[in-house]
Amino acid sequence: MDSQTPRSLSHSSHNSASETDDPSKQSHSESNNQKDTVHSRSQLEDSKTDIRSDGTTQPISKLETQRSDLYKACKNNKINRVRKILQTASISTINRIEENGATALHVATYHGHNEIVKLLLDSGASTSIRHKIRKLTAYEEAKTQETQDLFKRRNDRSRFIGNLTSDVIEWTLIFREPGKRRARFFQQLIKLLLDKSINRGHQTSLKIDQILLKLENNYLDALLIPDQLPITHQKMIKWFFSSAVSEKDPTYILRAYTSATNFYKTLNKQLAINALDYFEPTVNYATDYKLVRALIDIVAIVTHCKQFEKYRFKGETYRGMLLTEQNLLEYTVGSEIMNKSFLSTSKTKVVAEIYSGEGQQTDSHVSTICTYVIKNDQTALDIEDISEVPDEQEVLIVPFSVFKIINVERCNIIGAKNNGALIAMKLEECNAHVAYELSNFENDDDYATQL
Repeated sequence: MDSQTPRSLSHSSHNSASETDDPSKQSHSESNNQKDTVHSRSQLEDSKTDIRSDGTTQPISKLETQRSDLYKACKNNKINRVRKILQTASISTINRIEENGATALHVATYHGHNEIVKLLLDSGASTSIRHKIRKLTAYEEAKTQETQDLFKRRNDRSRFIGNLTSDVIEWTLIFREPGKRRARFFQQLIKLLLDKSINRGHQTSLKIDQILLKLENNYLDALLIPDQLPITHQKMIKWFFSSAVSEKDPTYILRAYTSATNFYKTLNKQLAINALDYFEPTVNYATDYKLVRALIDIVAIVTHCKQFEKYRFKGETYRGMLLTEQNLLEYTVGSEIMNKSFLSTSKTKVVAEIYSGEGQQTDSHVSTICTYVIKNDQTALDIEDISEVPDEQEVLIVPFSVFKIINVERCNIIGAKNNGALIAMKLEECNAHVAYELSNFENDDDYATQL
């Protein structure tokens, strides 16, 4: 799986002309050269395991002794041994990056040990970790479709579909100045990231590291609701947030969001219920404001953190939706809506069609394909390259984005339910709000005037 530059022949550079003229020495030299050639060839044939993460090499035997028991068992397809190790292994142990730059999931995937791949995935192995040298994820190391299929999301048809009749509604209708309302929300999110303690001399700094640490230490437990997240899922999410802190990398938040856990459901449910309380607070003693702050911190980081700039997306994305006829009377052409939670959409319409609600329809529900037209820089992120399930080609729409419904069409699809009715709805993002860059806020007074 890993590459290696063959070791140079150790004797060839030491043989002088006089030595090679001596038959005995020449014979001895040739013998040594042959041995070294065999040894070099042997290393080359097993080059997948004898390269350090810094690109230098060392004998395989030394490297093998440094590798974890889990990695060696995965490489050698020792299924029972792997199963036993995983019973007590931490998520950090499962996701350990070995000296050669690979994880246990990389080596199991590369060799096509599918039973072990499934065991690792079920135990919380991260699929977004890239080989330190080859720069490939474990999914990209797979040689067969059978192995790749193990990485697909299982038993979860709700990720790319919304349901406006559920207890938690992801949309809310906006009747007055939706663009200004969004702009005000986004300004408050920026302010949340400003580090006032070092905001001196017309310098503005972000406190992303502090927020990540606070999320991990103070707020995360509020999101990890036991009856919604099994213990394995909780451990996985804690590992993602711990990695975000230790590596100072906020993309781990979205790795957690895209993981094969219920974390995205918990996060979005709480956002839909509580997030607007931060911007338009009402006195409600039942509200868990620690939870609300955790939710808003996550939204602020994903929306404004510079590490996400290269993932910004504009264009069309697709998401499924279950609607009733009553919904269709409310969400008419010209209506403006704001999403209260993250929306998982896909760049490919096929994914949205798979999750459009077909098979979940009832006599009162109809499956719908929503096309979102993204126009603003800070509205959506193309997270395919950091997703735990990259084949979904996910584009994530951030909360508090505003869209206008510009078309609703009833289509007749052969084989579809409800007399062949299926709704195609197109939503276009409202005019770009004023982009408030951090440089606009050189001190607290300046910021206050902007609000």
